[in-house]
Amino acid sequence: MAVVYRARERDSGRLVAVKVIARSHATDPESVRRFAREARTVMSLQHPNIARTLGIEELAGGAVAIVTAFVPGETLRDALRDAGPLPFDRVTQLLRDVASALAHAHAERIVHRDVKPENILVHAGSGRALLVD
Repeated sequence: MAVVYRARERDSGRLVAVKVIARSHATDPESVRRFAREARTVMSLQHPNIARTLGIEELAGGAVAIVTAFVPGETLRDALRDAGPLPFDRVTQLLRDVASALAHAHAERIVHRDVKPENILVHAGSGRALLVD
């Protein structure tokens, strides 16, 4: 439904991720509304295992972009593809991170609905898992 770009903020120079609704969905008003609603919902979540949403930008033509903190690292899907099966202790820690993020979202009455390895980022520095999307 969206395309994610790595960008640099002009003012601060920090790296960010910019999620833009895909062209195929940009002309559908309901898809645009759902995308914007997702952005507003995620902005309310503050948790160390949830990628932080920094803002929502309206683009020309009524499209919407979600700006999040850039997470250096790779998706869990890529990590599994590159390294193969992970050690039990590593899997346990990643699952704890994701479960903690989901528990926080659920406490805020938010259901993710699309938990999959592509929506879990593994931070290159700390190794912790961050839930996205």
